[in-house]
Amino acid sequence: VIALNQLRGGFQRGRGLAITGIVLGALGVLAWAALLAIGIFAGGPERDAAGQVAPAQSVFLQDLKAGDCFDGVPATPDAAIDAVTSRACSGAHEAQVAAIVELRGGDFPGDKESAGLAEKACSDAVEPLVRDDVTDTDLSFVYPDTALAWRLDRHTVCILQGTSGKLTGSVLKK
Repeated sequence: VIALNQLRGGFQRGRGLAITGIVLGALGVLAWAALLAIGIFAGGPERDAAGQVAPAQSVFLQDLKAGDCFDGVPATPDAAIDAVTSRACSGAHEAQVAAIVELRGGDFPGDKESAGLAEKACSDAVEPLVRDDVTDTDLSFVYPDTALAWRLDRHTVCILQGTSGKLTGSVLKK
């Protein structure tokens, strides 16, 4: 566009090249926008006919459903969990999504209060879902910890992970 404006004042050549540059730039922006839209709206992870997540996929934690198993729990408790690797619950896995709960309320209450709400909501939701014979799990959760996250999505992912190594089989009641 700048080149096209510079060409107006004089008798220089290159008007066709300037227009071609504008058209190709616009097409490039449209192509990137289309790829971004496909990536956003393509859906979640691949699932089988029974609705179970296919194993060994890199997926976003938020795309998993209650009952899905995965690897990729960070070593430190305060580290963010974003992309994980889906696993079959029948095999060895680090963690399982136990429940997904929505936090109620008005304005963002702050990180500590949001964490407290998430912990209570997960504890209440998960306790009746866990098999009676399961004792070696810890409950953790991923919750909206900023005002922006609170406005966009108030869902909390409640996660059960093994305290002494990997889990085998679902820790949830059928």
